[in-house]
Amino acid sequence: MLVKTASRVVTEDQVAAEVEFTGTNTGPLRMGDQEIPATGKLVFGTGTYFASIKDGKFVSFRAHPDVASMMEQLLPGAMN
Repeated sequence: MLVKTASRVVTEDQVAAEVEFTGTNTGPLRMGDQEIPATGKLVFGTGTYFASIKDGKFVSFRAHPDVASMMEQLLPGAMN
């Protein structure tokens, strides 16, 4: 998988970023309580993450990928 930071905001104790990624679905993918088998398809995705830092250590990390867009690429028609 290749990940590129599209934009980033950094403060003394927080980091937020928008990322873009590409990769090939070569193994099963777990989404909630379902497992989607490998499709072999190339996928482009975006997402954001937020991290909080205290005393030089991460205290929280939240990631928010655009799952709907990724699933539409892997399973066309599945989101209709």
